[in-house]
Amino acid sequence: MPTSSVTYETVASRYRTIPTAFTGSIVADCTPALIDAAERNAELRELFHRYNAERRATLVAAVRDGIATGDFPADTDPELAATALAGAVIYRRLMTSAALDPTEVEDLVHTVLGPGVSQSSSPRRLPGEATRE
Repeated sequence: MPTSSVTYETVASRYRTIPTAFTGSIVADCTPALIDAAERNAELRELFHRYNAERRATLVAAVRDGIATGDFPADTDPELAATALAGAVIYRRLMTSAALDPTEVEDLVHTVLGPGVSQSSSPRRLPGEATRE
């Protein structure tokens, strides 16, 4: 489990809104239609992409802050990390039968961003896995 650094908490908090929005909300219900419509209508595409870029920017900034403080590895690409986090939600919502549960947020953040310089680098245990001591 990740340590409780301020940056990890900030990223998890900002990221947690995404799976929450994609679980049983009007956003979840409308997203497939918006994606399709954005492919067909240039004006809607520009609006949809701009809206998503603005929302992603807060997550990118939080990841960038975590790199600066050493909470995330220095070679982390903030844009790719934010895309990987958001992409996991979209993939699970649109391509599988189980949407990403908001309780999985911290594990996913740790999986994507890993332990940084100020984080413990001890190996993670899977739920139910015995300790290796």
